[in-house]
Amino acid sequence: HIQDLVAQESSPADTYSPFLIGDFLYSARDGSEDSLFQQAIDWSGFYKDALELPKEYWADLIRRFIGQPCTVVIAKPDEKESDRLQRVEKERVAALCEELGPEKLKELGAAAGKAKAANDVPLPDGFDKDFPIPDIN
Repeated sequence: HIQDLVAQESSPADTYSPFLIGDFLYSARDGSEDSLFQQAIDWSGFYKDALELPKEYWADLIRRFIGQPCTVVIAKPDEKESDRLQRVEKERVAALCEELGPEKLKELGAAAGKAKAANDVPLPDGFDKDFPIPDIN
């Protein structure tokens, strides 16, 4: 509970934004129900319910999810292999450039520039309003 309170204080945008977005998209606007945001930030009810669960519940939870056998692999990056992979990639790119030639590279560069320009076109105003919002209830 304390960690949640600290997160709410230290990074409220990260803590609340998923709930606010969900509330904006999916909650009723007429006040007929508690907002999803209100339900999501009502931690007191969650902790009260959790504290009332019997110890057998928690012991079973630990056995099922935490107490399972596992394998941990500890790896250290190999500097020589990293250097080799970089060298192989540079050689591959150089060979491809040589194979394609300067004219084809210019042609592909122009095509990439056109694609980037097409992707950088801003969305029209109201674009996000044209999508229906599904009912999740």
